[in-house]
Order: sequence, then structure tokens, then C-alpha cells
Amino acid sequence: MDDPATPPAGASRCAACGAPFHCGRDDAEPCWCARDYPPLLPLPGSDTALGCLCPACLERALALRAPPG
Repeated sequence: MDDPATPPAGASRCAACGAPFHCGRDDAEPCWCARDYPPLLPLPGSDTALGCLCPACLERALALRAPPG
């Protein structure tokens, strides 16, 4: 029986929220974050600089860093 707390094979855990997601850094094609965002990681001053973020947490982190406009 699968343990719901264990991410599926090949999945990473988000450094911010702990959710499982597919990182893609070891895939033959570029990771989704390299494909969808300019090279900007790790986010300076971020507590999550030691790991990858899931798409939702990366969006949230980028929104927090966006200059007011």
C-alpha cells in the first residue's frame, strides 16, 4: 500500500510547503521553471534557497518580490 506522505517516484518536495511535485531538473528537457521563468533562483534572502519550489510557491515568492506598481 502506498504511503500518502511519500511523494511518487521521481517527485520532489517543495522547500516551502512540502507538497510533492515534479521538479524536472534531471529531465532531458529543461525543467518547467527554467522554461517558464528567467534564471533567477535561488531567490536571494529566501529561506527556501536550499531547495526547489512547487509552481504555486514559486508564483507566490515571485509575487512577494515584485516591485510595487
